[in-house]
Amino acid sequence: MSRSRTMKLIAGVALPAAMLGLLLACSTDSPTAPQQQAGPPSGGPSAAWSIEITLSPREIPADSANPVTVKIKVRRADDNTAPPLGTTLVVSTSLGEFNAVGSGLSSIATGTVNGRAEVLLFPGALVGSAIVTAQLESSATRATLKIREALPDLLAAFSATNTTDNLSIQFLNESTGGPTSFAWDFGDGLVSSEEHPVHRYNRAGDYVVTLEVFRGNETSKISQTVRVTQDVFITDIDPRFGTFGSTVTVKGQGFDSQTRVFFGGFLTEKLSFSGENIRVRIPSENELAALFPSKEVLFDNIFGNETCDDDEDGHDGERWIATFKDVEVEVSGEVGGDTIEELFLWEPSDTSCRGDEAP
Repeated sequence: MSRSRTMKLIAGVALPAAMLGLLLACSTDSPTAPQQQAGPPSGGPSAAWSIEITLSPREIPADSANPVTVKIKVRRADDNTAPPLGTTLVVSTSLGEFNAVGSGLSSIATGTVNGRAEVLLFPGALVGSAIVTAQLESSATRATLKIREALPDLLAAFSATNTTDNLSIQFLNESTGGPTSFAWDFGDGLVSSEEHPVHRYNRAGDYVVTLEVFRGNETSKISQTVRVTQDVFITDIDPRFGTFGSTVTVKGQGFDSQTRVFFGGFLTEKLSFSGENIRVRIPSENELAALFPSKEVLFDNIFGNETCDDDEDGHDGERWIATFKDVEVEVSGEVGGDTIEELFLWEPSDTSCRGDEAP
């Protein structure tokens, strides 16, 4: 073989050898570590997940028509990234049912959006602790929902009774549904937050009383008219002497704006009313006469005689008197007791005492 031929062969062999040497040098002498294969994509089967469950509310009555909102947040445990859109979670509960009352679903699959999902849980009829579980692959988290006995509907109600102090009223809360706080408005500008308050009014009358009760975010209200009464009686008449058609003031207690005053069974004209005083007009002689078949009958009912001894000589005589007996007041259909024996139409001294002279 000629030299040129030999060189060509050597050259042909030398090129692969040089390349091999370069490759060997790279594999044995380079300080760079070999590259690792890329792991599975985010959300792959080997990922571990951090799952949070939020229940709103955390307590609910059994058989409630209002559901509990179950909110779930999912992130990768290693880099806090969200799983891919639509990643499926499995949510289950030991009590209650998902989606709707009567669905019977104790487990449900739901997809995530930005690592979040939300489902509705209805408590059902059983009372206890519902264990709510959210699971993605081998990662799972639990939360506890308290299902308590259902309370009756909240309904405000109350009663009111007079106490031994006539103007004081004992109010009794009779609301159902377990209210926890109370707001009373007694209708006279005063209020109370007690459950069973006793309230004293300044005067008798009708008052619109309102009770509002509260239980959590629930409320119920009721208003009713309460009649406040007071023992009715007359303490005095001023003046104690008058004339037909004159005015007098009847004093006492338990009066109201509807009070009527009677003199001897005759209804008087009420001129003014101010709590414990009522000013009235005595019927005129003609008004009274119109109630009787004759003036003689009127006089028989009003006029009479009384024994007198003006000169104090021990000889009694008689004097004409005119009086209204049985002075009464009527309040709300109740007639007060007569504490005034009679109302004279004139001073007894205005008429002479006849027959008291000594023989």
